[in-house]
Amino acid sequence: MNEQELTKKLTAPFEAKDVEWRIQQTTQDKSRGLAVAFITSRAIQKRLDETVGPFHWKTEFSPWHQIVNKGSQLCALSIYDEERKEWVTKTDGAENSDIEPVKGGLSDSFKRAAVQWGIGRYLYSMGAVWVDVEQKGKNCYITEAGRKTLDARYAQMLQGKAGTASSPAPQKTASLVTQRAAAPATLPPTKAGAFTFDYTVQDRKVSEDGKLTAISLCDRQGRQLVCLRPGNDPQLAQGI
Repeated sequence: MNEQELTKKLTAPFEAKDVEWRIQQTTQDKSRGLAVAFITSRAIQKRLDETVGPFHWKTEFSPWHQIVNKGSQLCALSIYDEERKEWVTKTDGAENSDIEPVKGGLSDSFKRAAVQWGIGRYLYSMGAVWVDVEQKGKNCYITEAGRKTLDARYAQMLQGKAGTASSPAPQKTASLVTQRAAAPATLPPTKAGAFTFDYTVQDRKVSEDGKLTAISLCDRQGRQLVCLRPGNDPQLAQGI
């Protein structure tokens, strides 16, 4: 299998049953939530097994940085290149989760490392979707009607109609100034040194003094860049 064939198989869209949705934020009355799609770890493992074989991929985990007493994990996902006779590795990381912290951090870092290989990267083109949710205890869950909305939105995207469905609640957007990132030639500068992007927030890290935020972005073509923004805006959460 050549690189082009491998890439095509790794990046192929998943079935709706393999797509999960995480609520990033809710309205004040907890009736609507902003849902972000992701691929389950088991679906990614199955994709790797079917594409390169269970003996031709591996993962290595290691502790990452520590932010405000919250640890994080790095995942190095390697695929064996038969032609070169060597392992090719791509790495990404994630903070530990609030529930089962280390397990959640390992799982999220694995999913992000898979995105580096193009697995599920197309989901970033969907952005976040507002849906009906219901509160149970301290958490909010997507209602049955909300899940049908998300499945329909996902089906539209696979058919090349992403963005045709309307979303009742507004999504937050922001203008960022890129730092040491090359802008696509098709996007003209709005002013010297600044560019406007249509993007999805992948991750954000706030400096210890809270005066600067590093934000990882991904545009609709899957291109990634990192921007710096003064201060700490909590609304610029993952999936916005």
